[in-house]
Amino acid sequence: MKTFSFRPLADAYLPMILIINWIWTAITLIPAFILTYFAADFDWYHAVIISLSIWVLVGILFHAYSRAYIKRYQYGLTEEGLMINRGVFWRQMICLPRNRVQHIDITTGPFERRRGLSKLIVHTAGTRDASVTLHGLTAEDAADLRHELIVTNQGDSV
Repeated sequence: MKTFSFRPLADAYLPMILIINWIWTAITLIPAFILTYFAADFDWYHAVIISLSIWVLVGILFHAYSRAYIKRYQYGLTEEGLMINRGVFWRQMICLPRNRVQHIDITTGPFERRRGLSKLIVHTAGTRDASVTLHGLTAEDAADLRHELIVTNQGDSV
């Protein structure tokens, strides 16, 4: 039975999340521009300045939160099961016992594939929080973790 102490997420995960955050904040630029130009009846250049200011402010807030969240996100594998520590304001410690694991999925989106990352989705027995997603793993770590959780769960019954 393989175990390891707590590990942080992959280094390539933070830049990917920051790019996605800036894209989402750019989407907020459109309603901000519409509100300042049409509803507030500002000149177009004032509306652009206000919209860009909102975009930068929201982007900086998302950027700071994402950095803190990823810094505090850790996972480890013990003899009991998979342990996950996460959260910025509300800290969460999740323990998924090995004998409760039903099946495990590995998924990758287009941004993740480009950076060699994967998501590990662990489905467990039970109804509340029956699946837990572990983002930001390298493809190799996700495959190894999946293999270890499946192999050690072969003889167990729920």
